[in-house]
Amino acid sequence: MNQDNQVVPNNNIQVDEDKVLRVHRKVRKLPFVFLFLLSISVLSYGIYKSVECKNKYDNYIIIGADLIRTNKAYQAGKPYYTGVYKYVVDGKKYTYNYSKKFEIKPDLVIQIRYNPKNPAELYSDSETFFYIIIAASGGLVFLITFLVLISLTSKKEEKIVVCEVFDSATCVGGRKIYFKTISLDGTPLKPEDIEYYSYYTDKYDYFPVGRRVKFNLYKYNKSILTEKFNDIHTIQLNDLKFEDFLFLN
Repeated sequence: MNQDNQVVPNNNIQVDEDKVLRVHRKVRKLPFVFLFLLSISVLSYGIYKSVECKNKYDNYIIIGADLIRTNKAYQAGKPYYTGVYKYVVDGKKYTYNYSKKFEIKPDLVIQIRYNPKNPAELYSDSETFFYIIIAASGGLVFLITFLVLISLTSKKEEKIVVCEVFDSATCVGGRKIYFKTISLDGTPLKPEDIEYYSYYTDKYDYFPVGRRVKFNLYKYNKSILTEKFNDIHTIQLNDLKFEDFLFLN
């Protein structure tokens, strides 16, 4: 190559890095956005129903219930007991099958909470616990999807470039290597889409004309500058290190 080729740095020209894979980035976010919105709905529903249960049961009245019958059953060969209890509201008797398993005879008296508007309806901690689990599940998915979306938003997309060395120029202490793109993210490029890159190195023996290399242009997330070489604007790879190149031939 003629060493009279002129290399004119132009540090005022910057390349819009986000023009590549912008649509791909949005598509990747869509399922997480859906999960994020769904988790908000589930979390809100769980909180609403939990508060509703609390408000409902706050009006329930505590009363004592007396054991009237004991049931005996076996589990894994061991006996256990459950009890049937009676309570009286305004002179009317009600019964309650207590599902708690006792290793010995059930308690003679237990406390229950009944609905003053409908004494046959008793407090159930399982209902409240169910809605708490729903709220907690929604909250967990909300947190995970939120962190994923933050990561996808802040993370720079990769731009994997396969290039071929087409020229070089002697510089102080090394050489400027000039590449042209062969493919971008695995897709061969049309002639009008080819980009050109320049890279200064003292290991120029690794970059003969015709050598093909692969690298991630966006690895260091820094501004990309260009320079003019033989009427071609080349993107400077100033931030890349020698080990960032993968040699393909």
